[in-house]
Formats: sequence, structure tokens, C-alpha cells
Amino acid sequence: MIKLLIHASDKKMEVKYVKLLDCFKSVNDSAEHICLVSGKRVPVIKSLEELVFYQSKKPPKKIDLEKILQYAIKCDRLNTLRFDGFLMPYISNESGTLCNIVKGMKMDVEWVSRTTFGILVINKNACCWQNKTEKTFLYSEEYEKLIKKMTTNVSLGESTCA
Repeated sequence: MIKLLIHASDKKMEVKYVKLLDCFKSVNDSAEHICLVSGKRVPVIKSLEELVFYQSKKPPKKIDLEKILQYAIKCDRLNTLRFDGFLMPYISNESGTLCNIVKGMKMDVEWVSRTTFGILVINKNACCWQNKTEKTFLYSEEYEKLIKKMTTNVSLGESTCA
């Protein structure tokens, strides 16, 4: 499958959707490749519209998330970057909160929680939690407080946010 993605990237073939299941390792320094645990690399795919990371084992580190976002920006048609099955990282840096960073991008970034929180959607318009019955907006300060609380719960071994 990876050979097919590499060939598609080299030949500029259309690939609209990629889901990486428990195989993400890192993104190289230039954000030109996603490195997989197998040692294989997925190059930037210009035609990609949706990229999904499913990681059941561990959340991304701050540096991994920043590099994933850099990689995503290079995928010209990417509409949705989705993180499925793991906790959102707590990120606060000189560039601003994650909500503020993503608002400057042209795509939606979604986190699908394994809890009852639903989906956090961050885009150029807002940060909001979505579930089956309602849409609740969550602004940057509230988001940071919630993620810090969730991260703290996990580090203490509580299962409510796993």
C-alpha cells in the first residue's frame, strides 16, 4: 500500500483519502514525509483531501503535532486532518493556542475523542465540540483549560479521558 502512495505522489496521481492505523512514528524535519513504524515513508500527496491518523497507543507529542500540521499544509487540497482514537495534546506556545494556529489554515482539524465529548472541530471560523445532538462552541481559553484537565487526568491514571 505504501508503494502505491509513493508511486501516486511521484506520478501526480489522484489520492483523496489516507487513513494511517497505529503506524505513525514521526514526520521528518522538512515535513516532506510521514515516517511509519515500519520504516517506510509517506511523501506529501498534493491531491489528498482527507488524512486520518488513528493511534490507540499514545497521543502525539507537541513536536509531532506541529510537524503533522506542517506536512498537512503541503497537501494542497487537504480539507480535513483528523486525529482519531487518542487524546488531544495540550499545546500552548508563543504562536498561540492550537485553536489560533489552526484558524490560520485552510482545513478543518478534527479530534474524535473516545469519550462522550464527541468531536472537536477547529477551523478558520471557530473551535467547537460537536456531538449528535448539539454544537457547543469552545473558545481558546476554555479549550486550553479542558485539554489541561484531560491531560492531567490521564497522567494521574484516571480512565475518564482515555
